[in-house]
Parts: sequence; C-alpha cells; structure tokens
Amino acid sequence: MTVSKHMPKPLVVFCDFDGTITDRDMIVTICERFCPPAWEKVKEEVLARRKSVRAGVAELFAMIPTSKKEEIVAYARKVVHWRAGFKEFLDFWLYLMFQYM
Repeated sequence: MTVSKHMPKPLVVFCDFDGTITDRDMIVTICERFCPPAWEKVKEEVLARRKSVRAGVAELFAMIPTSKKEEIVAYARKVVHWRAGFKEFLDFWLYLMFQYM
C-alpha cells in the first residue's frame, strides 16, 4: 500500500509478551520451564539493572536448545492468559484498519 500526502498514515500497534498483553511475563514463564537454574541469576542481574534487558533476554534464550522450539511454542500457547480487555483492543484495531482500507 502506497501512502500519499492525502491518505492517513497506516496504523501500527506494537505489543509484546512481557506482561503488557498477558497476565504474566511469558519470558519468565518459559524460562521457569525450559532454562537451567542459572537463569535466575541472569533475571536478578536484569532486575537490578546490572545487565540490560536486551543482553539478559539474549543470554536467557541462549540457554535453551533450539531443538525445543516446537515444545516451547506449544507450551506457551497452552499456558498464556491474555490480559483482560486485550481481545476488545484487537477488535478495535481491526475495525480501524478496515476503516482505512
């Protein structure tokens, strides 16, 4: 879709799974199940701001073998609890998207 100066800019919504759209941080949920015990130290370093979130998350995910990907995705889909109102939020944005198409 080409945007001209006469058309409104496309709407964009960024969401993540760190407790913003879910009741519980999914990174923590996944690490509790799939990371070795050393993940707790990394989590504490991030929470204490001795390590950036980016570096900490990269370190945490490096602890999980890629062979576990399918198992992790299935587990996340099974245990995720969406924050109240998230479905309505999505419905609202879908409505807006179709208004501009």
